[in-house]
Amino acid sequence: MGRVLLSKPPDVKVKFVVALLDRMNYLDSVNEATAYYSTDYQLSMLKAILGSKLPFSEQYLLQMLDGMILQKRQFYAVFLVQKAMVRQIECFLKENKASHELRVRLHDYISVHLDSWEIADARKLAKKIRIMLGDLQEFTIEPGEAWTDLMLADLKAMESTQKTAWQSLIEHAFTIKSCEPSGKWMAEAGKRRSGVGDAAFSPMVLRWFSSVESTKSDTMSEGNADLLKGLIWYCSSIDQADVASVIGNVALALFKKIPGLGPRSAKAGNACIHVLSRLPGLAPVAQLSRLQLKTKYSKVHVLINTALEVAARRAGMTRADLEEIAVPTFGLEGRGVLREDLGEYVAEIRVTPTAGTEFLWLGENGKKQKSVPAAVRENFSEEIASLKRVTRDIENMLSVQRDRIECLFLAQRSWLYPLWRERYLDHPLLGQFTRRLIWHFEAGGKSGLAIMTEDGLQDAEGRSVCWESDNTRVRLWHPVGFDVSTVRQWRVYLEEKQISQPFKQAHRELYIVTDAELATRNYSNRFAAHILRQHQFNALCRQRGWKYQLQGAFDSFNTPIRELPEWDLRAEFWVESVPADDQMSETGIYLYLSTDQVRFVNLHGEPLPLSEIPALAFTEIMRDVDLFVGVCSIGNDPVWRDQGDARIGTNYWQRYSFGDLSAHAETRKEVMTRLLPRFTIADRCHVDGRFFVVRGDLRTYKIHLGSGNILMEPNDQYLCIVTDRSTGRVGAEKVFLPFEGDQMLSIILSKAFLLARDARITDKTILRQIKT
Repeated sequence: MGRVLLSKPPDVKVKFVVALLDRMNYLDSVNEATAYYSTDYQLSMLKAILGSKLPFSEQYLLQMLDGMILQKRQFYAVFLVQKAMVRQIECFLKENKASHELRVRLHDYISVHLDSWEIADARKLAKKIRIMLGDLQEFTIEPGEAWTDLMLADLKAMESTQKTAWQSLIEHAFTIKSCEPSGKWMAEAGKRRSGVGDAAFSPMVLRWFSSVESTKSDTMSEGNADLLKGLIWYCSSIDQADVASVIGNVALALFKKIPGLGPRSAKAGNACIHVLSRLPGLAPVAQLSRLQLKTKYSKVHVLINTALEVAARRAGMTRADLEEIAVPTFGLEGRGVLREDLGEYVAEIRVTPTAGTEFLWLGENGKKQKSVPAAVRENFSEEIASLKRVTRDIENMLSVQRDRIECLFLAQRSWLYPLWRERYLDHPLLGQFTRRLIWHFEAGGKSGLAIMTEDGLQDAEGRSVCWESDNTRVRLWHPVGFDVSTVRQWRVYLEEKQISQPFKQAHRELYIVTDAELATRNYSNRFAAHILRQHQFNALCRQRGWKYQLQGAFDSFNTPIRELPEWDLRAEFWVESVPADDQMSETGIYLYLSTDQVRFVNLHGEPLPLSEIPALAFTEIMRDVDLFVGVCSIGNDPVWRDQGDARIGTNYWQRYSFGDLSAHAETRKEVMTRLLPRFTIADRCHVDGRFFVVRGDLRTYKIHLGSGNILMEPNDQYLCIVTDRSTGRVGAEKVFLPFEGDQMLSIILSKAFLLARDARITDKTILRQIKT
């Protein structure tokens, strides 16, 4: 039948389109199930017929629009028909003027269909219709976003000649359509940028870019995204370090996930990656490495990986070497200090011992100022803004580099001593990490462990050791394979010297293959039968280098994997969605997962016996999985017992919340036991099995060392305290911890300090539970 219709005269096709839309709407009103049964065939037929220009009269166009407006379906096949329909209207309007009735009907169609579709293509189609009707200029800077509002204000303030040059540049920016522009487009871009002047272009565009991340709206209009994409490509040949940094920040802002919509603007974000891959120097490489760790979309990761591999080949070195030499200094010197003279004062940015930043103002004789001096604020506003931006960039890069260095455990990287010293120890940004970590040195058939101090390298007993030789090979120490006494010595050393490591190293959890795992041979059930929050699990997978995609109602089985190229292995953690219609996000993603096996497979996907897996690979993978469970389990949610779904896992919540301790929790227990005498509340606390017990004035409390949940004596009544997980502070107390990154440890200590002084608690919700 379809072939017969396609061979009919154009006027017959027009009548058929209108009649078929009427028929589909009739079936919708009579029997929705029947209508949906035949939808695919009908839509395919409509799309095929509308694929060529047809002689629609305005009357038939109005009837066709009426038919589309009545359509209840909202899926992509319907949208493709709508695009074909709009092409017919476009052909009509090229030869005819739109009547008032047609204009009204098109606006109705936009408001009923396109404005309600939260997809980029629908927004593009709505814009196209408005341009066709003359309601919108094709190249229009749309207000309402911080960066475009700033741009419009700057253009308004320009004198006539300058404004004309900028408008010409902006008009050309709108015309970029493909992911990468043609040589012709780039040549024209160069001419228009010259018209503005390179000296004026960079500071103005970077000013607009810096405002992208502070936009008033989460969404970005299609037109503004096209404009931004073009402006980003204008920067592809600018050799300035700050350009790469700003474009990296813009990319992160553009890849920010908007619930129900996806990234803010994938096309503009992708342009950032393409441009970073073309920019000269090492600064763009550092930004690409940062984006790889901070973005969450698999397609973006493929793009970044490709860009980094190309950059490494171009530089004639391995990707790992390239990423190391590309770590920026941001103008820091020595032990991480940047100074800039501004009039009679000095601005000083310092990287702190815990890898944060401190921004100081120094006056005469180096005296600290309480705030920005008035004279500086009045005369150096641009310099202040620049220094604040540098401070943010330093903090962002510190976070990324900490994660990268932790990945060295599995990467098994090593360096000759002079190279290690240059890239890590003496690097003004990385030095603060390097000096808080323990390193393994090997030379002349001998080996040893040491940490760098003010007095040089020291071993675990505090003795000076000498490994400063051009032939010494250095790598990051991992405690697996070392005897217990060595590990314990280093833990005591760190605690006595008050050294807080950037991540767990001396206190790192170790996982050995158990008898049960030898019995199951090819898989481990150690972390099976847990219930995890899927979105949190997905975020943690990305942070730890695992590949995973959220599972929804229409997804097939999706296994989180971690590639281990150093051993030609791949680790798999089997999970399955917990299906429940009322436990899904608005976008159809299941909220919870159940856990199953951990496996290791070779490059052919064949499972391997756990006894054959290298000890370092096994312990690090199992540590990751333990971390997934420890962080993402519903057992950590203090309100689950009262608000959670009983079908999902109330019994599991009770079992996990107060059950046996994981390896992470056992480490927490050991640290709490050792550090307890130093606490100001030491006389009110003790460790008892799985609990940290706190004696208050009103009651005694048992805080579980795994979940952080609380029972009150004498009847084990549950106490719900919801803490702010975004802060790492331990109340108002300054407590030394020998490592950073254990958020649950901070939460437990925060609760302990609060409950030890329960008579001072003012929160009515907590008091009501305590006094019940």
